[in-house]
Amino acid sequence: MAMELLGPSIAEQQKDGAGVIVKTVIRVVDQALAALQHIHSLGIMHRDIKPENFLCALDDASTIKIIDIGISKPFSRGQPSKYDPLKDRRHIVGSLYWASLNSHSGVDLAPRDDIESLALIALFLLRGNLPWKPRPRLESQLRSQEVVQLMKLGCSGLILSTGFPNEFGEVLTYSRSLKFDQLPDYGAVRRSFSS
Repeated sequence: MAMELLGPSIAEQQKDGAGVIVKTVIRVVDQALAALQHIHSLGIMHRDIKPENFLCALDDASTIKIIDIGISKPFSRGQPSKYDPLKDRRHIVGSLYWASLNSHSGVDLAPRDDIESLALIALFLLRGNLPWKPRPRLESQLRSQEVVQLMKLGCSGLILSTGFPNEFGEVLTYSRSLKFDQLPDYGAVRRSFSS
């Protein structure tokens, strides 16, 4: 097995709940979109997009790499399956704070869900926080899932991007509008950020 040595995660780059400058977040999003486009072109979903899984290269801290493909899997075609995580008392797929609404609803994940998680990360980096993070330590996992899902449902891209360029909120809205078997238009999203 060969592993590339990498530097700190983008989670470690954000200090004391302060937001990151817009230009830096755009660079992170652009590189992450390019990486996700490559992963998705291979027919694979990452399924655990979170700040801790984006690391800076040691030789160039402005280069971002995606790690941790432990729960990645090929995406399926056709109709998605569904279960009720709360009723079935099961954990959602991915990390609670960054998981898509589909994950909270127990719907099979697709590339759109990786993009939704990336949009949440971008908004978190800009804002320095998200309304549902962190949850109380003593709260049960299932209760946290329920509360975070309700909070995410109440937070549109428009609301979360208030005070920042609209493109950040539009990516969240766009990802939530995609159909299960529809691949995102990575080029259009990247162009909106580059402009």
